[in-house]
Amino acid sequence: MAALAASGSFAAEDQQNSFAQHAKSAQAAIASNDAPAARRELQAMLAIDPGNVDAHANLGMVEFLQGEYKEAARHFEAALTRVPALETAQAFLGMCEVRLGMAERGRERIEEALPRIADRTLHVQAGLDLV
Repeated sequence: MAALAASGSFAAEDQQNSFAQHAKSAQAAIASNDAPAARRELQAMLAIDPGNVDAHANLGMVEFLQGEYKEAARHFEAALTRVPALETAQAFLGMCEVRLGMAERGRERIEEALPRIADRTLHVQAGLDLV
Protein backbone atom coordinates (compact mmCIF):
# COMPACT_ATOMS: atom_id res chain seq x y z
CA MET A 1 0.00 0.00 0.00
CA ALA A 2 2.86 2.39 0.82
CA ALA A 3 4.39 1.74 -2.61
CA LEU A 4 1.15 2.79 -4.29
CA ALA A 5 1.00 6.00 -2.28
CA ALA A 6 4.63 6.78 -3.07
CA SER A 7 4.16 6.17 -6.79
CA GLY A 8 1.17 8.52 -6.74
CA SER A 9 3.21 11.31 -5.20
CA PHE A 10 6.00 10.75 -7.75
CA ALA A 11 3.46 10.99 -10.57
CA ALA A 12 2.12 14.25 -9.14
CA GLU A 13 5.64 15.62 -8.78
CA ASP A 14 6.49 14.60 -12.37
CA GLN A 15 3.34 16.33 -13.55
CA GLN A 16 4.26 19.53 -11.65
CA ASN A 17 7.77 19.44 -13.09
CA SER A 18 6.41 18.85 -16.57
CA PHE A 19 3.94 21.73 -16.18
CA ALA A 20 6.70 24.05 -14.96
CA GLN A 21 8.92 23.08 -17.90
CA HIS A 22 6.10 23.71 -20.39
CA ALA A 23 5.40 27.07 -18.73
CA LYS A 24 9.07 28.06 -18.99
CA SER A 25 9.21 26.98 -22.64
CA ALA A 26 5.96 28.79 -23.41
CA GLN A 27 7.29 32.05 -21.95
CA ALA A 28 10.52 31.70 -23.95
CA ALA A 29 8.53 31.05 -27.13
CA ILE A 30 6.28 34.05 -26.47
CA ALA A 31 9.33 36.25 -25.81
CA SER A 32 10.90 35.18 -29.09
CA ASN A 33 7.61 35.55 -31.03
CA ASP A 34 7.54 31.85 -31.88
CA ALA A 35 3.77 31.40 -32.04
CA PRO A 36 3.75 27.71 -33.06
CA ALA A 37 6.05 26.74 -30.17
CA ALA A 38 4.12 28.93 -27.73
CA ARG A 39 0.84 27.36 -28.84
CA ARG A 40 2.28 23.85 -28.45
CA GLU A 41 3.64 24.54 -24.95
CA LEU A 42 0.49 26.29 -23.75
CA GLN A 43 -1.67 23.44 -25.06
CA ALA A 44 0.59 20.99 -23.20
CA MET A 45 0.06 23.04 -20.02
CA LEU A 46 -3.71 22.83 -20.52
CA ALA A 47 -3.49 19.08 -21.08
CA ILE A 48 -1.97 18.84 -17.59
CA ASP A 49 -4.15 21.52 -15.96
CA PRO A 50 -7.24 22.28 -18.10
CA GLY A 51 -8.35 25.11 -15.82
CA ASN A 52 -5.10 27.04 -15.69
CA VAL A 53 -6.00 30.72 -16.09
CA ASP A 54 -2.54 31.85 -17.19
CA ALA A 55 -2.32 29.19 -19.89
CA HIS A 56 -5.77 30.09 -21.21
CA ALA A 57 -5.05 33.83 -21.18
CA ASN A 58 -1.65 33.42 -22.84
CA LEU A 59 -2.97 30.99 -25.44
CA GLY A 60 -5.76 33.46 -26.14
CA MET A 61 -3.16 36.16 -26.69
CA VAL A 62 -1.15 33.94 -29.06
CA GLU A 63 -4.28 33.04 -31.02
CA PHE A 64 -5.37 36.70 -31.14
CA LEU A 65 -2.02 37.82 -32.52
CA GLN A 66 -2.28 35.10 -35.18
CA GLY A 67 -5.73 36.35 -36.21
CA GLU A 68 -7.48 33.28 -34.79
CA TYR A 69 -10.15 35.33 -33.03
CA LYS A 70 -12.68 32.54 -32.47
CA GLU A 71 -10.08 30.33 -30.76
CA ALA A 72 -8.70 33.31 -28.85
CA ALA A 73 -12.18 34.18 -27.60
CA ARG A 74 -12.68 30.63 -26.36
CA HIS A 75 -9.52 30.84 -24.25
CA PHE A 76 -10.28 34.33 -22.91
CA GLU A 77 -13.76 33.12 -21.93
CA ALA A 78 -12.22 30.16 -20.10
CA ALA A 79 -9.87 32.47 -18.21
CA LEU A 80 -12.70 34.87 -17.32
CA THR A 81 -14.87 32.01 -16.08
CA ARG A 82 -12.25 31.39 -13.41
CA VAL A 83 -11.12 35.01 -12.80
CA PRO A 84 -13.89 37.41 -13.91
CA ALA A 85 -11.88 40.52 -12.97
CA LEU A 86 -9.01 39.74 -15.37
CA GLU A 87 -9.21 43.01 -17.29
CA THR A 88 -6.67 42.10 -19.97
CA ALA A 89 -8.63 38.96 -20.89
CA GLN A 90 -11.83 40.99 -20.84
CA ALA A 91 -10.37 43.61 -23.19
CA PHE A 92 -8.95 41.01 -25.56
CA LEU A 93 -12.25 39.10 -25.56
CA GLY A 94 -13.99 42.35 -26.45
CA MET A 95 -11.54 42.95 -29.30
CA CYS A 96 -12.16 39.38 -30.52
CA GLU A 97 -15.90 39.96 -30.44
CA VAL A 98 -15.56 43.19 -32.44
CA ARG A 99 -13.54 41.31 -35.07
CA LEU A 100 -16.03 38.43 -35.11
CA GLY A 101 -18.97 40.74 -35.89
CA MET A 102 -20.32 41.07 -32.34
CA ALA A 103 -19.36 44.73 -32.19
CA GLU A 104 -21.88 45.93 -29.61
CA ARG A 105 -21.05 43.21 -27.08
CA GLY A 106 -17.32 43.64 -27.76
CA ARG A 107 -17.44 47.39 -27.26
CA GLU A 108 -19.35 47.02 -24.00
CA ARG A 109 -16.74 44.57 -22.74
CA ILE A 110 -13.88 46.89 -23.77
CA GLU A 111 -15.55 49.93 -22.17
CA GLU A 112 -15.92 48.01 -18.92
CA ALA A 113 -12.28 46.86 -18.91
CA LEU A 114 -10.59 50.01 -20.23
CA PRO A 115 -10.44 52.03 -16.97
CA ARG A 116 -8.70 49.11 -15.22
CA ILE A 117 -6.07 48.39 -17.88
CA ALA A 118 -2.64 49.50 -16.68
CA ASP A 119 -0.69 48.42 -19.78
CA ARG A 120 -0.52 51.51 -22.01
CA THR A 121 -0.17 49.61 -25.29
CA LEU A 122 -3.20 47.43 -24.57
CA HIS A 123 -5.12 50.49 -23.37
CA VAL A 124 -4.50 52.25 -26.69
CA GLN A 125 -5.20 49.15 -28.80
CA ALA A 126 -8.47 48.43 -26.97
CA GLY A 127 -9.44 52.09 -27.13
CA LEU A 128 -8.98 52.11 -30.90
CA ASP A 129 -11.57 49.33 -31.18
CA LEU A 130 -14.11 51.74 -29.72
CA VAL A 131 -13.82 54.23 -32.60
